[in-house]
Amino acid sequence: MVVAGCTAEAAECPLADWLSADVLEQEPALKALLKTAGAAAFHEVRFYSADGRQTASHSGRKTLGYLLPAGSLVTALAAAAKSAGAVFADPCPLASVRLSEDVAIFPGPPAAAAKVLLIACSRPAEIYSQLGLSGRNVPRGVLMATAIDAAWPASKVEKHLGAAVHVVHLAHGDLALAFGVGSTVHLRLIQPLEMRLDTAALAAALPQMLQAAGVLPDEFALSHPKVACWIPPDAVALDLEDHVAKRTLLVGTAGGFADRVTAQTLWPTIRSAVLAADVVGAALKARDIQAALNTFNTVWRRELADALRPPHTAIGMLFPLLFSNRQMVARFAGAMLSGRAL
Repeated sequence: MVVAGCTAEAAECPLADWLSADVLEQEPALKALLKTAGAAAFHEVRFYSADGRQTASHSGRKTLGYLLPAGSLVTALAAAAKSAGAVFADPCPLASVRLSEDVAIFPGPPAAAAKVLLIACSRPAEIYSQLGLSGRNVPRGVLMATAIDAAWPASKVEKHLGAAVHVVHLAHGDLALAFGVGSTVHLRLIQPLEMRLDTAALAAALPQMLQAAGVLPDEFALSHPKVACWIPPDAVALDLEDHVAKRTLLVGTAGGFADRVTAQTLWPTIRSAVLAADVVGAALKARDIQAALNTFNTVWRRELADALRPPHTAIGMLFPLLFSNRQMVARFAGAMLSGRAL
């Protein structure tokens, strides 16, 4: 197996991912992009014990969310931004950007200046270092994700995985996930960072873990696998001292916005970016732009803090309750998909 894209620098999933219907209800403009991005609706979340003897399921009358290739969504968003008049420039090292009281200056070529800078990618510690911001406590995430996208006939994807996200509880509170999009099977292992093992070994063992739980049939074998691992800044946003610099807001993984249960970054990135856009829109009309930008710290905490906060009880203790408490199944599914409080 060739393991590519596995790097400690990666902070978000480059493979297939999911987007909760809750996020789309708040941002309906995104819904139009899902078809372009090749998204597939799912209607159920199924939970399994490691040996497959215990199972529980949560489904709703409405679609719970959408499964999609993350790169396809980024491409669709970029095309929509261009259609709306956005201008794309080649990236420059953040260390060369100068933040002044009035503008953020990019040295180029070509040189440019912006009234407000939004930084959405990478992890907070790297952003602070590259921008030369000091005096801030920058914690690190505690989860690591290892994932595989593998080819499988669409008919078998539909037969064995269906329109569902499958979640298996493993030892030490680790979670293994599986779902299918078209002719792609996505497998994911989420575990504490201190438990980190050899990536290639984890990727090779992941299908066997899901077969043991009864999620995948014995006939399943990896075909043309793409493997990735990343260390998301899960819940780091809650511990950062500030998300605002001179004419700058930190959103997405750059601001530490990532889910504490599943290492998911897509929905926290979208929500934090939309909140930041609203703050910027108001700031550009204000007499004191910087003072208006500073309100972002309050705005995002009011809207997202509860969604990003870790559960009070360890996942390893909560998960067994799903097999005996139907109400807990719905709550856990909501927390997993869109950060609802447990």
